[in-house]
Amino acid sequence: MATSRVAATIIASVLLCGSGPGSVRAEEARPEIARVRLSIDRGYVAGDVTTTGLFSERIVGTVQSGLPAVVDLFVILSAPGGGTIREDVRSFTLVYDVWADTYSIEGPDTTLAFPTFADLRRAIEHMRGVRLVPSGGLDPGRPHRLKLSVAISPLRSADRDRIAGWVSENMRSSEDGSRREQVLDLSGLIGHFFSRGRGGVNRSKWYESESFKPGALPARDEENR
Repeated sequence: MATSRVAATIIASVLLCGSGPGSVRAEEARPEIARVRLSIDRGYVAGDVTTTGLFSERIVGTVQSGLPAVVDLFVILSAPGGGTIREDVRSFTLVYDVWADTYSIEGPDTTLAFPTFADLRRAIEHMRGVRLVPSGGLDPGRPHRLKLSVAISPLRSADRDRIAGWVSENMRSSEDGSRREQVLDLSGLIGHFFSRGRGGVNRSKWYESESFKPGALPARDEENR
């Protein structure tokens, strides 16, 4: 049946994303943050963040096969002589809906939809107006600095469990007793593959902004969007 064919496709995609010379190159790829432009947006210090090197062959294969990938933006706010003020992580999940044939970025505040992978890639490589840290409580006239790092990886453990559960529920067999074996085999396969990738998360070096005063940053609606 159709759901079984989809399940088989997902299993094949898991294997293909983790095998062959492309997987070696994936571990060697390293993202970079090329530029950050800061502004104030509705109570937040926001940033337009330009990155390079996010999409290795492994990540492209993961997303285009229908398995999610996760982009994490690590943020550290500090003040000269005052140490770290705040640390945070902003996460974005890249998803391909195989039924609707559309791509989306699921962020902390909203979900954006795209008709093609190229559009999704362009949007995540040039993130606009990302809310980095709350501006309330910051001294508007005191210098601050932001350090940013970006990482991309296939699937979190919760995502692996959800996919394994979804696929197992949609797999059927005509032989009595074989369905439970299929469920266990599939869960083991997904867990084994992604456990191998935990040490290979691609993360950039820290990017450090120039010193800025929150009160001197332009409002987001004054920026060229």
